[in-house]
Amino acid sequence: MPPGRFIAAFLLFLFSILLLVFIIPAEIAPTDGYAVSARLMPYLAAGGMCVLSGVESFRQWRAPENESALRLAEVRALLVVTGVLIGGALLFLYVHPLAAGGFAVCALMLDLGERRLLSLILLPGVLMALTYWLLYHVLGSGIA
Repeated sequence: MPPGRFIAAFLLFLFSILLLVFIIPAEIAPTDGYAVSARLMPYLAAGGMCVLSGVESFRQWRAPENESALRLAEVRALLVVTGVLIGGALLFLYVHPLAAGGFAVCALMLDLGERRLLSLILLPGVLMALTYWLLYHVLGSGIA
């Protein structure tokens, strides 16, 4: 059994139980009447996380010990994604949300090996345009 993977899955399982029992009921108010509760989606997500992390905990507990602890590629991927998230958050705060979204999509595409310039330009552009259209024109939101 690789102990790191078991510990990570088990901690995720415990956190999802904490979400289901304490955090969601304390932070999201129940609805009155016949409307769909605002707690529904968080409960579904936390329940799915609980089930999947429980299954993964069990799988890792029963797994043989023939796997190596940590590979260099896994550490590199972790550092790249962390850097992209930090960079995107900083761009979101100090520049503009469109810059943050474009940076995150392009940086991860480059990391995954995409080198075609047309794809690197069109994918973030179309995603941002569709998000803008959905938020402002379809839903009528005033998010800016």
